[in-house]
Amino acid sequence: MKIQFAALMSSAFLLNTVAKAESQYGLGLEIESVTTKSSEASELDKKGFGGAGFLNYAYHLPVGLIGTVGVGFQAREVKSSSGLRKQRVASNTGVLSLDLRWALSSFEFGPLLRFSNGKTSTLRADDENNTVAISDLGAIFAYRFRAENADKVAYLAFTQDLNIARQVNTTIMLGFQYWMKTDSSSQGQSEPAVPATPSETAQEPALESAAYPTSEDKVEAVPVRLRFKSDLFQFKPKTAEFTKVSKARVNEFAKVLAQTVDSWETIEIHGHSDSNSKNPARNQELSELRAKAVQKIFVDAGVANDRLKSFGHGAQQPLPGIDPKDGENRRVELALFGAKNAQELRDKLSSFIVPN
Repeated sequence: MKIQFAALMSSAFLLNTVAKAESQYGLGLEIESVTTKSSEASELDKKGFGGAGFLNYAYHLPVGLIGTVGVGFQAREVKSSSGLRKQRVASNTGVLSLDLRWALSSFEFGPLLRFSNGKTSTLRADDENNTVAISDLGAIFAYRFRAENADKVAYLAFTQDLNIARQVNTTIMLGFQYWMKTDSSSQGQSEPAVPATPSETAQEPALESAAYPTSEDKVEAVPVRLRFKSDLFQFKPKTAEFTKVSKARVNEFAKVLAQTVDSWETIEIHGHSDSNSKNPARNQELSELRAKAVQKIFVDAGVANDRLKSFGHGAQQPLPGIDPKDGENRRVELALFGAKNAQELRDKLSSFIVPN
């Protein structure tokens, strides 16, 4: 009975994790340095270069794992660097590439497995052509540059063959991947809010700084608007990345918020930027990316994505009494709709918010 219960819970966790996963399609290019070491005197050591192109598919899991599958074409040429009997070997193969990466912020690393199948040509007096099937195992180290509609990944990888007798092929790869985001990574839509009671309306006046429109204006509800302490939702200049101090606090807040999901219906996440950039479009983009960054952390903490909606307002709504260029304007504010007990909700979040 215990085993069945454990299996049931494990299956539920797996299904929940997969349901929250995101997928991406992408393209990849790489250049390769190849070294062949032979254990037989009749065969010469060789060095050379190659290149490959891939069509890729990636599956992102909330637990921080990224599974990647790539199908592509690879061309190489290696030649002996010494000896009287020069050898030059060219190969053209199809490649299946598999890797499983652990993501730590923008850094990713993990094992890499590749299968190659195709033809090699030995270019010498007694030319010969062979069909080869090679398996390679190694590791990949990558850095991801994130953007709203696409990610760019630069990586360094190495592999050694698993099935070639009497010689060892070592390959070092330097590559670039372009990943397009799919609909599964886009934000969800908010559910209709539950109207607030007259007593809640009296308790919760809207903040003057929260002049933004909401998706719930058609409903007679006054949201609980929260203004946060200065160490929460703070971003590095010109980016949607949290400061080091803020990131730890945001994760802590997300866990507490996930424990209050029965106390409210929907949340609107409103992102803002300072006015240091003279490009209003860039300010707008930054504020949207910041709101989405917060939304992702909430989802990772267990809040349903369809109960969240994000907005960006650029530099149009600086904090009252604050210089529009001040970094404190790089912030996020929340509006919680359908709160069952506004004061109780504020009490639960009191260590993160500024009191009224």
